[in-house]
Amino acid sequence: MRRPPERSSAPRGWGSVVGDHQFVDVIFGALLINLRAETAWSGFTQSRLMERHGVLPGALLTALPLAAIHVPLSFEGNWT
Repeated sequence: MRRPPERSSAPRGWGSVVGDHQFVDVIFGALLINLRAETAWSGFTQSRLMERHGVLPGALLTALPLAAIHVPLSFEGNWT
């Protein structure tokens, strides 16, 4: 007996491609990368510096290394 031909998946439209991109790059990236970075800087480093040095000096001491990490990124030629 002859088998029916296997069906390939339905063609994907631009909506599903955009949706996949949004999930993988934006939501997934924000949850894994940005959440960890924000937790490390504000939840760990800044809270300890604010306890030791006060609110304003602690915030400023946290801002210096954070800026040192992010400012060079603005001079990169390719953002995509």
